[in-house]
Amino acid sequence: MAPYHGNICLNARDILEKNKLKAVTDCTPNFNGGDIAEVENIKGTKNVVNIARRTCTFRRWDLSGISCKHAISAVYLKRHDLDDYMVACYLKKTYISIYDNLIQLVNNMDMWSRG
Repeated sequence: MAPYHGNICLNARDILEKNKLKAVTDCTPNFNGGDIAEVENIKGTKNVVNIARRTCTFRRWDLSGISCKHAISAVYLKRHDLDDYMVACYLKKTYISIYDNLIQLVNNMDMWSRG
């Protein structure tokens, strides 16, 4: 993981890239002037995205922490960076801090004290 130069772990980045493609082709966001957007899907359905609270009525963003296509289209319209809207558990620095500790070695069972 150390040679990887991105800020987001690879699996989460792959999902985010797929959602970006869907956002560009399927969604049209309209803001109310604040942080709440109504995003219309290509099928005609509408979802409400609150980018300040990081919620979407589609609920995929709420459940997984990875921006759904509706959220991505809203964030792009605001010209913000998508990496700022990623949950901390998918960040590279979190991954490295979790696996930073070494596992201590244990002697063979023959060397254990008998008690």
